[in-house]
Amino acid sequence: MGIDSRRIQKGVVSVDHKSLSPLFDERLARPCGWPKSFLFVGRYHERKGIDILVEGYRRYRERVTDPWPLRTAGMGPLAEILAHKHGIEDLGFVAPGAMPEIWRDAGAFVLSSRYDAWPLVNVEAAAAGLPVVCTDVCGSSVETV
Repeated sequence: MGIDSRRIQKGVVSVDHKSLSPLFDERLARPCGWPKSFLFVGRYHERKGIDILVEGYRRYRERVTDPWPLRTAGMGPLAEILAHKHGIEDLGFVAPGAMPEIWRDAGAFVLSSRYDAWPLVNVEAAAAGLPVVCTDVCGSSVETV
């Protein structure tokens, strides 16, 4: 396109694949097997479909005999929707340095957004070797799911 490569900034909207990719092997090596839990990471906001996530999880729990728990990491104005829901553990805000352990201990990632132009969290989940379940309005789903 004629742009000098020195003017192109790299790694601006990206993930630390080097630190996330080993988590898949760590997950496989667990003596108790693949983790049986869902994980949501993001802002507790209407746009992220937190109400959709909670309702979908409630329906899931009604239909299976041994449901996986749902862990959430984030914060926002709709945090109360997660409170006191059977099977849901709200971790609240998790510092970036503590996230590798959260990614490693998850069995699948879920994102219920009503709109998300490019949720980097889908890319992080994929880099961590997790199956990703997300709505079709998540822009990065084309490349990661």
